[in-house]
Amino acid sequence: MQKLLAALCCIAMVGVIVLGEYYWNNNITNHAEANSITQNEEEPYDEAVTQESYDIIYTLPVELQDKAKEAIQNNETLKVVIYGSEDVALEDGSWTDLLENKLSEAYGDLFDVHVFSEEEKTTTDVVQEGLYEKVVDLAPDILLLEAFLLKDNGIVGVDNTIANIETIVEEVRDAQPEVTVYFLPSYPIFTATYYPRDVEAFENYAHEQNERFLNHWEAWTEQDDALYLEEEKDRPTKVGHQVWAKYFIDYFIQE
Repeated sequence: MQKLLAALCCIAMVGVIVLGEYYWNNNITNHAEANSITQNEEEPYDEAVTQESYDIIYTLPVELQDKAKEAIQNNETLKVVIYGSEDVALEDGSWTDLLENKLSEAYGDLFDVHVFSEEEKTTTDVVQEGLYEKVVDLAPDILLLEAFLLKDNGIVGVDNTIANIETIVEEVRDAQPEVTVYFLPSYPIFTATYYPRDVEAFENYAHEQNERFLNHWEAWTEQDDALYLEEEKDRPTKVGHQVWAKYFIDYFIQE
């Protein structure tokens, strides 16, 4: 009888050991599979954002880096709108043309650039006629707004210009609350008297409102209308467009 009990105890012990080993192995396998699933779930993130993509992100100005990173991770583009008077018109060799080409070279398909210009319109015309609605409809992620200061000069008054620009920006922000807005003036006229004062007043307003104002005039270092502007001073020369473009290229592609 004792031998039988001993034998049964041995069998029971063997069974416990076998079951314990089975449970251990099964637990380890499940844990490994869980880790594998977690890693597989994270793979799209790693694949979407390569080291090269990160390098690209950090050549952008700081305020755009998170936005660009999210777009790359989600395989999306950022909609960029350049809006203003005919001075931003997209023509061969214009500053907007040069900028768009450089952005494409540097960032590939990250930016989807749209350029809208209004011919012979003041900000009052733009607001009253609802011409800016095409910008609102696009709900851009980034807006470069040439503030029509040259067109408004002597006609609208800078206070009214500011009010009209606020109307445009408010509606764009209603459509896209996360939009990054940049204000900029048109080309400089160094022999003018009142136009530079309007630009200065608008720049002060922008700073007071914590808005971004990119004053590219500082890049026109020669301060020579004959070098930078056509004879009638109604548009920049080739050199003027190149200087204007370089300022924005250097801002958005920081080596």
